[in-house]
Amino acid sequence: MKMATVPGLPNKENTVTQDANKNINRRTNTETAKSRHSAERRLVSQQKQAGPVAPAETALLLHELLAQQIEQEAQGEERQRGLQAAAQAELAAKLARYTDLYDFAPVGYFTLARNSTIVQANLTGASQLGCERTLLPGARFGLFVAAADLPAFNVCLEQVFTTSTNQTCELTLVTQDQSSLIVQFEAMLTADGQECRAITMDISGRKQTADALESSLAQLKLIQDAIDAHSLVVITDRRGEIIYANDKFRAVSQYSQKELIGQNHRITNSGFHPKEFFHELWTSITHRYIWKGEIKNLAKDGSCYWLDTTIVPFIDTAGRPYQYVAIYADITQRKQLEQLMEQQIDELARSNAELAQFAYVATHDLQEPLRAVTSCVQLLKQRYEGQLDARANEYIAHAVDGAQRMQMLIDDLLTYSQINADQILVPVDCTALLDNVLSNLTVAIAESNAVITREPLPTVNGNPSQLTQLFQNLISNALKFRGEYLPEICIGAAFKADEWVFSVADNGIGMESQYCERIFRVFQRLHTRAEYPGTGIGLAICKKVAERHGGRIWVESQPNRGSTFYFTIAENKNSL
Repeated sequence: MKMATVPGLPNKENTVTQDANKNINRRTNTETAKSRHSAERRLVSQQKQAGPVAPAETALLLHELLAQQIEQEAQGEERQRGLQAAAQAELAAKLARYTDLYDFAPVGYFTLARNSTIVQANLTGASQLGCERTLLPGARFGLFVAAADLPAFNVCLEQVFTTSTNQTCELTLVTQDQSSLIVQFEAMLTADGQECRAITMDISGRKQTADALESSLAQLKLIQDAIDAHSLVVITDRRGEIIYANDKFRAVSQYSQKELIGQNHRITNSGFHPKEFFHELWTSITHRYIWKGEIKNLAKDGSCYWLDTTIVPFIDTAGRPYQYVAIYADITQRKQLEQLMEQQIDELARSNAELAQFAYVATHDLQEPLRAVTSCVQLLKQRYEGQLDARANEYIAHAVDGAQRMQMLIDDLLTYSQINADQILVPVDCTALLDNVLSNLTVAIAESNAVITREPLPTVNGNPSQLTQLFQNLISNALKFRGEYLPEICIGAAFKADEWVFSVADNGIGMESQYCERIFRVFQRLHTRAEYPGTGIGLAICKKVAERHGGRIWVESQPNRGSTFYFTIAENKNSL
């Protein structure tokens, strides 16, 4: 029985079959010889016991001996056929297992000629090339190699045949459908030196993983470079001992890498923070929390510097911190500016307080001489009225008017200066407050025949007298700067974004948009006193009151189409 052979494999099965047949023949011949010798021994024994044997008996014994020999030979042949069948079955099973291992191995197996012609290939190799295995014999392996890798493949194959040494290279294989995969190509020369055995291992996944890892490492390097360029970085182990410090930290602390490695942060402790500060910091990061704060450190030369600090614990698989990464930003200059700003703010507050006190004293002290001047001028007018000529009476009238305007100016300045005073805010019912304002303006409202409409107003935290001044100034202006029509004034309020927005709208003369900010400055007037009387301080007072209540004030206006003044009061404002 002839055994099937596996393409591309050595014909080991022929050798195995021949060896098995030799063993079977050897066993059969031995058994036949033993049977023949047994018959011969029986014949000799009978001759010794009976003496001479008759020819007929001799012929019978010889016939019996020949029959036994033939029977033994037949039995031997039968046993030989059985043993051969068993050996061939065992060989076929082993060969099938070997063929499966060969064809379905996780790598491609090829037998190649020197010119890269494919002699044999397993199923995995054919799959890697995207081709039926039956079509591969006779094809050039190099046709499946990417053009960029073909020179390296040719060199590798030539080295196998010229040096008889194993060769390895990395190739990109391109299949018939133009898909590709990356393989590791390993080749070795056969015993006869005429062909080489090649193994192709698909490393596309490993290559992609390696490329992704390389890309990630490059990205991390960029991130590290960016952090190092901007921040100070220190890494400590689980005990808090420094194992890394970047260039910026070393430059600011003035310590070298050698001086820092193995030390803890006590080397830069300025003594500014209490022990409890660092105890809370350490407790936080050892419990896997990120810590953020500002730390004042001491440089090697004894100077101090401030760091805005973020400390991140790195956690191991057991859930415990194994190192801590501290990222700092040098905020020394900012802290210095903050300190300077605080000093300037304190100085400004002191200056404002002195200025307010001066304004109050000045306006208060001006009251007495102004009253004396006003009194003398009025007495002069009363006593000599009718006795002087028209020019003298005009002079006296100008003096009285000037004294009265001076009195109004002093009163407004006094009011403006007093707004700076710290006062506790209280709940103010704006509806009731507006009633009082309108009552104060009853005469002006009646003289102008103004129509006042109002919406429900809220209760806010504020200073009642200042809010009264605010409403009264806005409504007075609406009555004063009226146009040719009867004044119409509407007062309302709406809640928006955590604050109350109040509005006072009129149908007066309005103004150009370019003046909508200027009118809130002190002594800024858009009209002469002859046209509209006043000191030019009223809207400045309104602005200051609104700001003291955590709000702002603005106006929307068009000429001859009226104006709407808005001001806000923040909710939950407890103190000025």
